[in-house]
Amino acid sequence: MSGGQTLTLCFHRDDARRDRVPLTHFTVVDAKQAVREILSISDGAYVKAEIYKGKQLIETVENAASAAAAVRIHTNRSRPS
Repeated sequence: MSGGQTLTLCFHRDDARRDRVPLTHFTVVDAKQAVREILSISDGAYVKAEIYKGKQLIETVENAASAAAAVRIHTNRSRPS
Protein backbone atom coordinates (compact mmCIF):
# COMPACT_ATOMS: atom_id res chain seq x y z
CA MET A 1 0.00 0.00 0.00
CA SER A 2 1.04 3.61 -0.29
CA GLY A 3 0.87 4.44 3.43
CA GLY A 4 -2.86 5.21 3.36
CA GLN A 5 -2.49 8.24 1.11
CA THR A 6 -3.80 8.25 -2.42
CA LEU A 7 -1.23 8.50 -5.17
CA THR A 8 -2.09 10.80 -8.05
CA LEU A 9 -0.68 10.62 -11.56
CA CYS A 10 -0.67 13.94 -13.38
CA PHE A 11 -0.11 13.62 -17.14
CA HIS A 12 0.92 16.79 -19.00
CA ARG A 13 -0.14 17.23 -22.62
CA ASP A 14 1.82 19.32 -25.09
CA ASP A 15 -1.10 21.80 -25.22
CA ALA A 16 -0.60 22.53 -21.46
CA ARG A 17 -3.68 20.52 -20.40
CA ARG A 18 -3.33 18.05 -17.55
CA ASP A 19 -5.05 14.76 -16.91
CA ARG A 20 -5.10 13.56 -13.30
CA VAL A 21 -5.62 9.96 -12.26
CA PRO A 22 -6.03 9.03 -8.57
CA LEU A 23 -4.67 5.62 -7.52
CA THR A 24 -5.90 4.30 -4.19
CA HIS A 25 -4.47 0.77 -3.97
CA PHE A 26 -1.10 1.14 -5.67
CA THR A 27 2.45 1.31 -4.38
CA VAL A 28 4.85 3.96 -5.63
CA VAL A 29 6.68 1.25 -7.61
CA ASP A 30 3.40 0.23 -9.29
CA ALA A 31 2.61 3.87 -10.06
CA LYS A 32 6.03 4.39 -11.68
CA GLN A 33 5.53 1.32 -13.86
CA ALA A 34 2.03 2.50 -14.84
CA VAL A 35 3.41 5.93 -15.79
CA ARG A 36 6.12 4.40 -17.98
CA GLU A 37 3.62 2.16 -19.75
CA ILE A 38 1.08 4.95 -20.33
CA LEU A 39 3.75 7.32 -21.65
CA SER A 40 5.08 4.64 -24.00
CA ILE A 41 1.66 3.92 -25.53
CA SER A 42 0.46 7.54 -25.59
CA ASP A 43 2.14 8.14 -28.97
CA GLY A 44 3.57 11.44 -27.73
CA ALA A 45 0.24 12.80 -26.49
CA TYR A 46 1.75 13.28 -23.03
CA VAL A 47 4.98 15.24 -22.63
CA LYS A 48 5.60 14.17 -19.04
CA ALA A 49 3.94 12.72 -15.98
CA GLU A 50 4.25 13.50 -12.28
CA ILE A 51 3.56 11.18 -9.36
CA TYR A 52 2.18 12.77 -6.19
CA LYS A 53 1.62 11.24 -2.76
CA GLY A 54 -0.91 13.53 -1.17
CA LYS A 55 0.31 17.00 -2.18
CA GLN A 56 3.99 16.02 -2.29
CA LEU A 57 5.65 15.51 -5.68
CA ILE A 58 7.49 12.20 -5.67
CA GLU A 59 8.81 11.96 -9.20
CA THR A 60 8.60 13.51 -12.66
CA VAL A 61 8.96 11.23 -15.68
CA GLU A 62 9.65 12.73 -19.11
CA ASN A 63 8.19 11.03 -22.16
CA ALA A 64 11.16 9.66 -24.12
CA ALA A 65 9.20 9.77 -27.39
CA SER A 66 8.41 13.48 -26.95
CA ALA A 67 12.00 14.26 -26.00
CA ALA A 68 13.33 12.35 -29.02
CA ALA A 69 10.94 14.20 -31.34
CA ALA A 70 12.08 17.55 -29.92
CA VAL A 71 15.71 16.60 -30.49
CA ARG A 72 14.95 15.56 -34.09
CA ILE A 73 13.16 18.86 -34.78
CA HIS A 74 15.99 20.88 -33.23
CA THR A 75 18.62 18.85 -35.13
CA ASN A 76 16.80 19.28 -38.45
CA ARG A 77 16.60 23.05 -37.97
CA SER A 78 20.29 23.37 -37.18
CA ARG A 79 21.47 21.74 -40.41
CA PRO A 80 22.87 24.15 -42.98
CA SER A 81 21.03 24.43 -46.29
